[in-house]
Parts: sequence; structure tokens; C-alpha cells
Amino acid sequence: MSRLEWILGILLAVLLLVVAAISLMLWFRPTVPTAVPELVTEVELELEIDPLEVAPTSVYEGETAQFAYAAAQQTAVADQPDAVLLSASADWPHGSGLTQLEDGRTTWLFGFYSPSTGKTAVYAVADGDVSYITESAYQPTITPLISAGSWEIDSNQAMQRFLDEGARAFIQREGVTTTTFTFSTDNPDDYIEWNMIIFSANTGNAFQLKVNATTGESVPVVLTP
Repeated sequence: MSRLEWILGILLAVLLLVVAAISLMLWFRPTVPTAVPELVTEVELELEIDPLEVAPTSVYEGETAQFAYAAAQQTAVADQPDAVLLSASADWPHGSGLTQLEDGRTTWLFGFYSPSTGKTAVYAVADGDVSYITESAYQPTITPLISAGSWEIDSNQAMQRFLDEGARAFIQREGVTTTTFTFSTDNPDDYIEWNMIIFSANTGNAFQLKVNATTGESVPVVLTP
């Protein structure tokens, strides 16, 4: 074998090792929670992968919304003493099955509004660790915002209601799905409302349920045209 052939062989081996290393890094990369839609008609997913391919689940075990909120609140108030809860949102990794959904635990995003600054700061909570994400101006629809003290239904309770009311059957029928939970304390109806959506990118079908986060009662879903 000539010297040139040896050199080319070595370069090819190095290239294959680099490609394998990059592939492993991308495969085990943690899933970061993203913003969630408010209504099922507003779900817009731009998938660059085959929707039938199940993505890796998050490396984070996660926690329920109220447990994560307790950690986020401490940080938010330390940063801005008058900060109050504005919103909570989470999604479960694409392709999560019943085992990953049933306990209502995942990573969460919380928005905290400061009346003195007129801004909202967003924090992410993963396994008890709180990370500041961003800050932006915000004008509430109602004043004051609904007190977080009226929030009684945690994400695990909301999830069980969601599954029992139709999400479990939806997963069994549709297969690979994406689930999002969200609520806001800036609600003119004067109560905190869990908005829960499960969506199939393969078929375009979705199931949505809204629940009063204080009483646990179902809230009618009004779809915009």
C-alpha cells in the first residue's frame, strides 16, 4: 500500500470518529421546554424529522408544576421583590407515552410579573434547578392578577383528569404525540385555568381539555374560527 493510501485511510478513520462523536452528542442532548399554544387551532409544529420517529426523552426527571413553582418563586422574588406568578407552561418530549405522562412531572417555564417595573421575567425549572431565561415588557389584561394562592390543582391531578377524559384513548389511537400544559393568572374570567393539549403531527388530530385550577371543574373549550 502506498504512502498516499495510508494517509487517506487515516483521514477517513478520523472523519468517521468525528461523525460518530457528533451523533452521540446530538442523541443525548437534553430536551428544553418550549412555549405552548393557547388553543388547539393555534398549534403550529414545524418538524424537520419524520413524525413517526420518536425523539429521545429528556434526561431530566422533572417535577410537578407546584413543586417547580416553589423553587422558581424563591428566585423570582429574590430578583424582584414584588414579582407575582403570571404563567406556567410545559411540554413533554415528542413521543412521550403514558408512562412518561401519568405523574404530571416534567420541566417547567414560569413567568413572573413585576408591577413596579411593568416587566415579566421567565424562569425554567429542571430537577429543582432554576434558570433565568428572559425578560420583557408586559401589560396585564386584569389588575391585580389572580393570586397564585387560588391554585389548587397540581399538574399530576390535571394530567389524570386529562388522560381520563380522552388523552389516554387519543395516545392509544394516534401513537406518537406531543403534550403541552399551560395556564395564566391574567384571565378575565377571574380563575386560573389549565389548558391541556395533545397533538399528533402524523395525522394533524388534537385533543384539548380545560380545567379550573381551583375547583377541578371542566371548562368549555371555545374554538376560534
